Order: sequence, then C-alpha cells, then structure tokens
Amino acid sequence: MKKIPLLFSLFFPVFLFLFNTSYSQSSDLFLLELNNGISIKCYLKEYTAEKELIVISEDGKEIKVKLDDVKKFERISEVNFKKEDSPLKDNSKINYLKRNTFTNTLKVGPMRNGKNDKFYFSASDIVNYELGEISIGAGISYDAIPDNAFIPVFADLKYNIATNSPNTPFAFVNGGYSFTTDIGSGYMFAFGLGLKTKLQNNITFVTDLGYKYQRLEYTLELFGYKYKLVGNTNYITLNAGIQF
Repeated sequence: MKKIPLLFSLFFPVFLFLFNTSYSQSSDLFLLELNNGISIKCYLKEYTAEKELIVISEDGKEIKVKLDDVKKFERISEVNFKKEDSPLKDNSKINYLKRNTFTNTLKVGPMRNGKNDKFYFSASDIVNYELGEISIGAGISYDAIPDNAFIPVFADLKYNIATNSPNTPFAFVNGGYSFTTDIGSGYMFAFGLGLKTKLQNNITFVTDLGYKYQRLEYTLELFGYKYKLVGNTNYITLNAGIQF
C-alpha cells in the first residue's frame, strides 16, 4: 500500500514539468485530494521550487499545499471560457523568484581600481522589494580604500532576465552618494550583470560582475588658502553573497 504514495511523490513533479506549459495556455479544472480526506476542485496556478502546489479554488480563493500532503491531483474537465478570464492567467510556470516580499542581500568581494590596478575590498547590504522580474531597493556599502574608505548609500534596481529557472541571470543599476572616513564626498553609480542560484530554506546564492564609478569632491588647505578639488576613479567589482 505504501508503494502508491511513494510512486506519486516521485512522478508528480515530472508530471507537472511535462504538462505545465500546456496548462498555462488553458483553463483546465482539476480535482485535488489531500491525505486528510479533503477534496477541492481548483485551477493550477503554480508549482514552486519549495515543492508547494498553489491552486485557485472555484470560488477564487488561493490555496497552498505541500506536495507531501497531496494524495491525488488530476484534470477533470476543461472549462469553456476565454483564457484571459481564467484565474490561471499564464501563471502556472514554475517560479523560482520571490514576489511581493522584502529580501535582504549580503555581498562581499574585491574591487580593482582602474587607475592604479590595485585591489580593494568591498562589503554591502541591500534591502529590496521583489516584484518578480523587477526588484527595487536601497543599500549601503563599505569600500575599504586605504586611508580614506568610501561609504556609499544608494538606490538599487534589478531586472531578472528569467523567472522560471533556479539559475536566474539579472542586470542591476546602482546610484547614490558616497561619504568617506577621511576627506571629501561625492556621487557614485554602478551597473553590471549577475546570477541568482536558488538554494534550500529560501536562501539564494548571488554573484555579480560590475563597473563602479566614484566621484570625489574635497577642500585642500595650503599656505592659508583653500582649494576645492574634484577627482574621480572607477573600479571593476566582483561580489558574492546570499539573499534571504
């Protein structure tokens, strides 16, 4: 008797993978039976990377169940109305990205100065609001430049190039203002490409390669006179960290 639930748990993800695309183009009605005896007529919305099944009941309620709690899941009929009227609405693809929630990303890595080819160290913390394909947020960094470290405070914008893969490439743009631990301050901006890799327990590994521009304005006193000086520098950055 235990072979049936075991076989179901093994082949059910394969079933969803094979037919997920076709279901996203239809309004099929399913019968969901749980191990506790509850039966629900519903539409398939999403099968997540955490092995959770998200369905829409006939009265429009969203229900989330773990795969281990599912006894049977089968199509029972095809509803005769337009796809755009369906609660499904093309959302049945597996989604490996968080949506409508806040995330925190901690990253560290080296920076190579474009003028003197020296390497420095950078650490950052970024808080984002995830919208799926788009992510917006703000962050702070500590760029350990000898004798005059930069502390940028910046806005962060990301575009996730793919949302239905555990390995998701993305593009990012940062813009803000840097303070220093010694003299001067100035605006900075950065851009680049990265990759998110889904791990367990809602943790995502993040790595990115980018370019950072830093402008510095400061006042120099010399022989009783004050001089306002402006300088700039640029870096190639490589970071790795976790998002949770």
